[in-house]
Amino acid sequence: MDCTDRPITPRLTEHARQRCAEMHVETKRVKRLLQRPTLTYSTHSDRLMATSEADPEIAVVYANSPDGTVTVITVLLRSYDEYKRPS
Repeated sequence: MDCTDRPITPRLTEHARQRCAEMHVETKRVKRLLQRPTLTYSTHSDRLMATSEADPEIAVVYANSPDGTVTVITVLLRSYDEYKRPS
């Protein structure tokens, strides 16, 4: 099998691994979410956030490198409350 046919496996920062441990989220769950996100959008810090209806409890903040590497920055509990940043 040609390894170029496989999706790139995201790398997790130490912070992201710590968040997974704190939240009792397996890292493979984070990687699976990034393989099939329902919604992906840019954050205020030029990072990306992904969510999936298949796993509605978490959100993943990550960065894409020019070489195709995907790095998970952090994992969050998904919130459905509207938040307005103070001006």
